[in-house]
Amino acid sequence: MPASTSFQHISALPDQDERPIKTSKKVTVDGWEKEEEEETRKLPTTRRQLEHMHLIFRTNLLMAILSFPSMPKLNITHRDLEDWYRWFWGKDIADRRPPPREQALLYAERNAWREIHNLVYGGMGLKEAMMQLRQDTLFWTREVTKEQGDQTSPHETPRQRGDNRHVAGLATVEQAKGHSKRGEE
Repeated sequence: MPASTSFQHISALPDQDERPIKTSKKVTVDGWEKEEEEETRKLPTTRRQLEHMHLIFRTNLLMAILSFPSMPKLNITHRDLEDWYRWFWGKDIADRRPPPREQALLYAERNAWREIHNLVYGGMGLKEAMMQLRQDTLFWTREVTKEQGDQTSPHETPRQRGDNRHVAGLATVEQAKGHSKRGEE
């Protein structure tokens, strides 16, 4: 079986509603005026758009990782990434009931890769870090079932925000300390 038949070819042309918006502006740097172009894209609004975005990210990630075979920490296969995303889009995360919003899935996946990066930077292998985060149900519950009124930035992890909601019973411990201090007075 030829190797090319086991992979899906991805079109380089985005759908009409996924095309980037180009803007240009003039910037002065050290007395020289130059023109800069910037491309922005809308956030995905449908599951299909989000799945397509993840497919492109997954393909780019695999190409980047396979470029460094001498890095043992990054030892991962196409199957490992496929399994991770199959799990992500399965009943445990994306297909849970009630289904999470696409924006919540987008930020959950990005925050997951941020946490995986931190674990790999801390000395763990990529495959092991992906498995550890996959088993972290508290992380996924927090990321996928965020409150609708949450006004914090979706680009920050709870640790970056100083959010201690992940510490079980923190509020009750503080309340207990407050009650015990009042009882002593």
